[in-house]
Amino acid sequence: MRYALIVCVPLALAACGPSISQVTMAYLPPRAADCEIAFAPSIPIEQQRPGGPYIVLGHITIAETGITNPFSPRYAQIVRPRACAMGGELVTIGAHATSQQMIGSGSGTVYTVLKKRPETGLERREGGQI
Repeated sequence: MRYALIVCVPLALAACGPSISQVTMAYLPPRAADCEIAFAPSIPIEQQRPGGPYIVLGHITIAETGITNPFSPRYAQIVRPRACAMGGELVTIGAHATSQQMIGSGSGTVYTVLKKRPETGLERREGGQI
């Protein structure tokens, strides 16, 4: 019975698909769901801070049973329409973690949605934030 649980529970969880959550931090007009989005493996955090060349629009988190590749086309299909809805132009990986245990494994990825800061236009509040 114990062996059946160890095998069946991870398989049942895997059949459910990924868990997806989203946090929006800046509200811009949405772009078309199939908009052009660049996926970059890494953008230095200094470039994402207030006043830097990129505006952080939000984060999309995907968690799933098993060991996953955060750059897979499957995840790009999940992230793209959400990033476009935020008004994003660029997606980078903020964090990725994988855990392996006796009863199974799981992975989680936080994608950061960015937009290039315009040269002019957006007003800055006191403290340098938008």
